[in-house]
Amino acid sequence: MTKPTKAMIAASQWFAKLASDGVSDSDYAAWQLWKQASIENAQAWQQLEDIEQQFKQLPPKIGLNTLQKSTVDRRQALKQLAVIVGVGSTSWYAYREQPWRPMLADYKTAVGETQEIHLEDGTHLTLNTDTSINVQYTSQQRQIELLQGEILVETGHHNTVGRDFVVKTPHGLVTALGTRFLVRNFGDYSKASLFEGVIKIALNHLPPQVITLKENESVQYTQQQISSISQAKTTDAAWSKGMLVVYAMPLKQFTTELSRYRAGVIRCDPAIAQLEISGAFPTRDTDAALNIIASTLPVRIYKMTDYWVTLQAL
Repeated sequence: MTKPTKAMIAASQWFAKLASDGVSDSDYAAWQLWKQASIENAQAWQQLEDIEQQFKQLPPKIGLNTLQKSTVDRRQALKQLAVIVGVGSTSWYAYREQPWRPMLADYKTAVGETQEIHLEDGTHLTLNTDTSINVQYTSQQRQIELLQGEILVETGHHNTVGRDFVVKTPHGLVTALGTRFLVRNFGDYSKASLFEGVIKIALNHLPPQVITLKENESVQYTQQQISSISQAKTTDAAWSKGMLVVYAMPLKQFTTELSRYRAGVIRCDPAIAQLEISGAFPTRDTDAALNIIASTLPVRIYKMTDYWVTLQAL
């Protein structure tokens, strides 16, 4: 089975977004900009429409025309559609990690939003921007499934005897007890950073690979490989306080990070991509962050719309 392209996955995520409750005019505007941003995006959306045509037996309320109706239960329609297309082995949706799942998660944040969650055992979770998780607590295990995004975890101790605390990503399992740590799902790989206590990382691969991290250690991992241990940066968790803290980061990489907190697109002119930037930037006011960039580096901020921003050389 062919793995879907990034554009295909994005198309399905846009469908999920537009089919969810509370979709706004600005969401539609951002979707149109995404669709017009590249031929790949436009083709991926067309493929979505073509696939929908293959399911003519679907009730009308869960077809693409659902996007234009405000009176239907969009979330319920999405769940029905996710089940139907998920069982079709010939559909490009039918791969192991369904792109619909983040929209149906137990907890999720929008772009630019963070959320704090207190669980029954006293565990404190902080969800970063555009993050989705499922929570499954049983008598044997406490599991957080990180579908997308990033979480900061401070594990609790109430009624935890014999119940491991596990964060699952598509690449492996992070097991912890009495710790404070960060896990981020980058899509192609995951990253775990430990600030207090001990965590164990086991890959979703045979033969199994396992590594134990101590305080202030960090690794990246795929399903097949764990990187060498590096030093965990406490500033990596600054987003939980509404700040993005960087030191000597190339401007291209910085705009990629900042764009996580802003709806739409932030582009960086290749001519200034390697300029380095340092400082603390507000994630809850990305316009202010952009103004700081313009006052710090020889660049100007060009806005086609609020959803299409380009950093250009002066």
